[in-house]
Amino acid sequence: MYVSFLLFSVYIQYFSVFSLLMVLLVGAFAVNVSVATDILTLLINFMKVLIPAFFLAVGASCGISASLGMYEIALISIMAVEYLVISFVIPAVSVYVIILILNNVLEEDYLSKFAGVIETLIEWAIKMIPTVAVGINLIASIVLPSVDYAKSRGYRKLFSLIPGIGGSVDSFVEIVTGSSTLIKNCIGGTALVFIIILVMVPVVKLLVTCLMYKITAAIIQPISDKRVTSSVEVMAKGTNMLYKIVLSCGLMFFLTIGIVCLGTGR
Repeated sequence: MYVSFLLFSVYIQYFSVFSLLMVLLVGAFAVNVSVATDILTLLINFMKVLIPAFFLAVGASCGISASLGMYEIALISIMAVEYLVISFVIPAVSVYVIILILNNVLEEDYLSKFAGVIETLIEWAIKMIPTVAVGINLIASIVLPSVDYAKSRGYRKLFSLIPGIGGSVDSFVEIVTGSSTLIKNCIGGTALVFIIILVMVPVVKLLVTCLMYKITAAIIQPISDKRVTSSVEVMAKGTNMLYKIVLSCGLMFFLTIGIVCLGTGR
């Protein structure tokens, strides 16, 4: 009886310490989630401020069709990050981490397959959302500027037939187009640098945190319970997912602006 009571006491103490460790790990992961959410929110607000002035310059340098079409695509990209990534994908990462930690608390493996399904969906979302947005932007940058160029060329040919003012109109259009292209490229280049600066710090922070989790798991593996080691590895996986989300969204906005600048160049 005494031995049974002693074993039960040891188990209770172990479970209490293990639960406290899990709470600490979840709290640390919540900080990483906050870092990813804050930087994505900042990127969204930056793009919302940028795109009206940027696509106004695009319209002046290239044409209204390209400007409106790419403006709508940029808005769709922002909405995808705001309503899909922040509202669904990042919470799914948190659910994935909590499920695996709960699975480690249990003695039997009950939830790993369910967590695997969530992981697959997250990986698909990370790859699909930026790929679709950049692909649509690339197609639009090929088609829409050609339509505007054909229209402007026709108008300029028509005005050139007017005696006296034809040459002046053509020169004026060239000056306006060249100046607008310069303004557009300056805005786009500044935006690209700003996006790099914004994304670089949280990405490095998440990478370092992920590396620290992996090093910690490697150090404690010989001396700790396998469930503790597995829980630390789960933190590394979750942080790595957050890093991929932030990097892919930042890359999506970066390529969107870069494609517009190159596709509407003269």
